[in-house]
Amino acid sequence: MSATQASDKPSDNIDDAPRDCCSAARTCASTVATTAAASIDPVCGMQVDPATTPHRLAQAGVEHHFCSAHCRQAFVDSSAQASATR
Repeated sequence: MSATQASDKPSDNIDDAPRDCCSAARTCASTVATTAAASIDPVCGMQVDPATTPHRLAQAGVEHHFCSAHCRQAFVDSSAQASATR
């Protein structure tokens, strides 16, 4: 068995690039986001650029931005389920 190499250890840098975990391929590839204009996807927590994402939803006067259609639909489904239980 080989010894653990430095590259095998998780990064100690908490400022690593945001992770794109909601891509069509469902992979976690690093992405570059403009943090000044970034919004946070309420489903997965990924940084999203509101100016470029086509995945958005206005609900109760608040505009939400999503990284993918999958996260947008999950948000819609969870909101509908929460409304049905009230």
